[in-house]
Amino acid sequence: MRRCLIAIFAFLFLPAPSHGLEDRVLSLSTDTYEAEVVISADLLAFPAVLEALAIGSETELLEGRHWGEGNAQTWSVRWDVLAQAGSLISLRRQIYVYSHGAAHGQTDFELIIWDLDASTRLSVIDMIDPRHRENALNTIWFEAAKDLEAQKAERGIADHIAARLARSEDWPVGAGLLPSSQDGHFGGFSLWFGSYGLGAYAEGSYTLIIPASAFDAMLKPQYRTLFGGEPRPNRGFEAWMCDSPALVGCPETE
Repeated sequence: MRRCLIAIFAFLFLPAPSHGLEDRVLSLSTDTYEAEVVISADLLAFPAVLEALAIGSETELLEGRHWGEGNAQTWSVRWDVLAQAGSLISLRRQIYVYSHGAAHGQTDFELIIWDLDASTRLSVIDMIDPRHRENALNTIWFEAAKDLEAQKAERGIADHIAARLARSEDWPVGAGLLPSSQDGHFGGFSLWFGSYGLGAYAEGSYTLIIPASAFDAMLKPQYRTLFGGEPRPNRGFEAWMCDSPALVGCPETE
């Protein structure tokens, strides 16, 4: 197995062809554990980012073993580029894990904002002018709660989670950047919540949109020029996730 893994990772870090890029799939299979990492073709165009974040590494393939108290049987990860403008690129890591004995699998998301010039990770708070941080925090959660309330209503769900979300006092752990109707800009922030993140499992995932117009005046000057236009949201599950068993939100389980 070790020789097989070495061959896989040697392939991962070969220079990507300049034309006709396809998604790259890495996998690991044992009698008790199945793992897969899919790296989207658009992300393969940034080999320095792959290396810096150890995307597709042996550690990432084995990471699922630590979920579900070590009972994980299936571990699937997909990396995508959500948006890019200036030197910033927004990445989404979408995770599906199924543990032995569980009634169903679970999804989760990790969002990364990466500065290509500085080779470092940014958070939302890093982009906000310190003079406006309190106002920006309130605005982000207000907009997120408003979007959640609308989505709950569309799904026929009545609860108080949106109201609680609006009162949040902590900065989002991870946020994505949205593409915009205006080329070369970001349209806003997005917050992603997987299984049980904002409701019952049967509700599926939620992607909450905070439009740039709500907060762009509160950004640091070097980031303000990167935002404009209307957000182009990318909600819901990727099609590949629907191959996983018992996944709410896919055609075969609706």
